[in-house]
Amino acid sequence: IGTWANLAFTVPCYVYYQRIFFSLKSRRTARAMIGFSSAMMMVVYFVVVLIGIAGRVLLPDLENSEQVFPLIVTMMPALCAGVTVAGIVAAIQSSIDGQLLAATTIATTDLYKYTFKKNNVTPQQQMVFSKWCTVILGVIAMVMAILRPGSMMDFYNILIAPNASILFPTLLLGLFWKRTTKQAAIFGLCYGAIGGFLWLNFGPASVPGSLVIVPAALILMVIISLKTKPVSEETIQKFFATKRA
Repeated sequence: IGTWANLAFTVPCYVYYQRIFFSLKSRRTARAMIGFSSAMMMVVYFVVVLIGIAGRVLLPDLENSEQVFPLIVTMMPALCAGVTVAGIVAAIQSSIDGQLLAATTIATTDLYKYTFKKNNVTPQQQMVFSKWCTVILGVIAMVMAILRPGSMMDFYNILIAPNASILFPTLLLGLFWKRTTKQAAIFGLCYGAIGGFLWLNFGPASVPGSLVIVPAALILMVIISLKTKPVSEETIQKFFATKRA
């Protein structure tokens, strides 16, 4: 349940998913797909739960939970096992290239070009920096995969849970409520980061932190928005165009 909740809050916030959302033909379709994709991801990740249940039934004495899936695959017919492994490899490849591209784009455009170089950079310099970012991030990912500070599921939850608390409240209000202010957005990001970290380390493991932190952040952001100066009409028109595509 915790993984489902975190995924529902996190999927709309991932940059490599947003690239897909923003490439759609209309704003209405993009907004609808954010909710639809979250629901679909929850269904897809239910398979992970089924694998764990199958492992408890078929391999009750297995000590290392990381071996559940490889051992279950060996019990399948050859054709079924081949299709399953091929699907996993394809899913890994599609996720890796999307995440590397998104991370490299953020580092190159937001940090290197606009923050450090103040938009004074040539396309060739951007390309070189982008290539080095891709290599460095890829090496870091491989080192983390080899070292593995815990089980894969624990590691995944550590990465995904804070994202839900940090990004989702600001994204939701920023997209659907024009009265959201800069102060509220900054507060939501900071509150989500601190709250997610504290819950991850000191909160009850049986209760997903996002189910508590996200609603609280939304309420507090609404209060702060109502107590601070509204965003200018020029900014609202920039992000909330009245003309519908």
